[in-house]
Amino acid sequence: MRTGSMTADSRLFRVIATTSIAIAALTAAANGDQQPPGPGDGAPPITLNALTNAPEGAEASWDAWGEGTTVIEFWGTWCGPCVAAIPHLNELHDAFAPKGVNFLSVTFEEPEHVDRFRERMAINTWIGHDMDRVMVDAYGVHRWPTTFIVRDGVIIARTHPSALSHDRLTAIVEGGDDPEPDTRRRARGIDQDADQVVGADGRPTLTGGITAGIDPYSMLQDESPTVQVIVRKAGDTAMGAFDSNGMTLLGGQASSILPTLLNRPSYAIIIDPEVTDERFDVIYRVPQGQRDALMPLVRDLVAAGMGVRFETEQRKIPAYELRLAEGGLKLEPGLEQASGSGMSSDGVNIVYTSASMPFDLLVRNIAGFVSAPVTDQTGLEGNYFINLTLPMDRDAVPAALEEATGLKLVPVEKEIEVIVVKPAE
Repeated sequence: MRTGSMTADSRLFRVIATTSIAIAALTAAANGDQQPPGPGDGAPPITLNALTNAPEGAEASWDAWGEGTTVIEFWGTWCGPCVAAIPHLNELHDAFAPKGVNFLSVTFEEPEHVDRFRERMAINTWIGHDMDRVMVDAYGVHRWPTTFIVRDGVIIARTHPSALSHDRLTAIVEGGDDPEPDTRRRARGIDQDADQVVGADGRPTLTGGITAGIDPYSMLQDESPTVQVIVRKAGDTAMGAFDSNGMTLLGGQASSILPTLLNRPSYAIIIDPEVTDERFDVIYRVPQGQRDALMPLVRDLVAAGMGVRFETEQRKIPAYELRLAEGGLKLEPGLEQASGSGMSSDGVNIVYTSASMPFDLLVRNIAGFVSAPVTDQTGLEGNYFINLTLPMDRDAVPAALEEATGLKLVPVEKEIEVIVVKPAE
């Protein structure tokens, strides 16, 4: 084991533990040693088991689309962010398809399943069904959704649909370079082969995505520690990444760090006014299958690094009961199987989507929107199609929720166990 040091004045605390054999970078482990196709590579073949939502006799192939621009979206009804991106892709399709741009949405789901989904949400693009996942493998898709822009048979961009703007696609269609080249194919935020731009805090400027549980400033860019806990004063960067076994949160305060660390909703964490509002970088990673055993230690180390301690007590706090409004439920039934959910925000409203969300999960998410406990009194079960736009103003959520769904939030009080965060003794 290799350990760092702790200084009381700076509350800088770092512990790194590694096995004698370091595991490879997470993205390399997920994708193998071979890089998935990206900008500058020839587009792999279009191999589909079926094509739907297209004119009779239509063909989706590079023989038919060898010249011009094609947008290929890898998606699924089970994927919340994919569902959230559909209206944006519909807008791009309606604007660019008349100009000769091809749009193909590829899923490994069967036509009958997607047809039932389209009864609830319109899709304007052609839909390719890759049930044997040959295209998924050929394009190296491991994150959903993933969008490719192909021009004259060559990949120009590999990106996320939310990053594909009207202006960006226009520039590519007109034959120019990608004006917003995506840097997220890197496994870390720092490109070691490039001259570094240093910010006002003296740290390199992060130009790419970050990986949960990995320090993006570390020089060990190609190795992932088996166990890692880092707490330090933050620089100017504020960003985060999370997965089931790790977290990388740069520039966070106690209010943003602790709910994820403690696995509690924010309303169940009370932060004492004496706790510093200082910003920290908090990074941790634990091995697969050892989370339950190691997380208590991780929480203690992070608390020590932030200079706080935790106390548990019972408190009465504002809460809600969820009931059916007089007009009845307005939600549409979901699909047979539960699916993921997606969330986006414009700073004023939150757009929340899912093709098939279990009702009990919807209740838990509503509790997150209002930041208060919610007790379900509706008696509803099953899966529901969710396409909600709710205000970020928590006080305005109950009225908007009732109008959109027929679900009514009735204010009450509830006694729950809370964690009180206090300065360390």
